[in-house]
Amino acid sequence: MQTEKSKKYYFIREEVSQEIVLLPSQYLMHKMRAKGSPNTIKRSALVISYYLNYLSENQLTMEDVWNMKYEKQQEHFTDFLIYTKERYGETEYVFVKKDDPTKPYQYGMIQAQVMRMIRQKDIRDDNGELLKFGTHIFRHCYGKKLTELHIEDWMIARLLGHKTLQSVHHYRRIGNKVMADETRKTREKMDLILMDIIKGWDGYEL
Repeated sequence: MQTEKSKKYYFIREEVSQEIVLLPSQYLMHKMRAKGSPNTIKRSALVISYYLNYLSENQLTMEDVWNMKYEKQQEHFTDFLIYTKERYGETEYVFVKKDDPTKPYQYGMIQAQVMRMIRQKDIRDDNGELLKFGTHIFRHCYGKKLTELHIEDWMIARLLGHKTLQSVHHYRRIGNKVMADETRKTREKMDLILMDIIKGWDGYEL
């Protein structure tokens, strides 16, 4: 942190060399010039520093994470959550403030940082538009996974904080891969039955 007149500027530095890490420091400078809340900028600096320390401990860079396949990224962020839990213990929230893990990390800050990475990496959807992101996607993925595990609706509603079962049907849309996996044995059995029937047809060759 550097103080100039009445303003405080935050920089991310390498732990050993103390050299400024350019990209996250530029982001913090941008937030300062955009007249962001000083407390918000401070929290951003702490969170970025915390995650970069985690990457450093695992000899990884942001580019490495970006180049990971989807399954590997899932494993990476799961490991990061475990790392966070080991450091802070049990918390009520998944994303917590570094300086006060009893309080949640603000929605706007999570969304802003993810959208910034989407713009930097030019990640686009099937229509060629910049990928739209909202933290509700975490809730949706959790709900969908619960349905794939065949959890009963009342339990899904309770785990997601719904007061009724009306919203649960939204997560019941089974994905193609899950449907294919769960119907494979039945389809294979039907194929064998059809093969036996076809073999009895005169003049029909497979």
